[in-house]
Amino acid sequence: MTNTNSIYREKVTVEKATPTVQKQSGDGGKVFVDNIEPPFTDYEKVHNHPYLVDHFELGDTWRDKLGGYEKEVVLVEDYFKDKIDKGFIKNDIQSVKEEMKRIYKLGGIKDIERSSMQIEKLSAFIEYQNKLDGVNRNYTKYR
Repeated sequence: MTNTNSIYREKVTVEKATPTVQKQSGDGGKVFVDNIEPPFTDYEKVHNHPYLVDHFELGDTWRDKLGGYEKEVVLVEDYFKDKIDKGFIKNDIQSVKEEMKRIYKLGGIKDIERSSMQIEKLSAFIEYQNKLDGVNRNYTKYR
């Protein structure tokens, strides 16, 4: 007696995600979009705005002359790009998030504060840090 309702194996199909073309780059090459985060330094090229705009949920108004945060965003972005160029942190979003967490702790910035307050405090701390780094650089240069 054999049972014809028995199934020993089922065919499992796995769909492979294929990247989709988002846009043409300026040099004629195609930019592919997948679920992979771009490096921090390339984030603005892929998303047409800096990473901090998404992190602080600033929307399209971040560049407004009255009440926008363009100066602060540029200052913080340049700080992280400089850290990446000097090799202090890796060129990925996760490393920038960890560095921001460290700065939040040092600067007394709380996650529960409004994002506008967070970006103001973050940029003020980084401005202070840049001045301090300049003093240290001059001290070692003339030592």
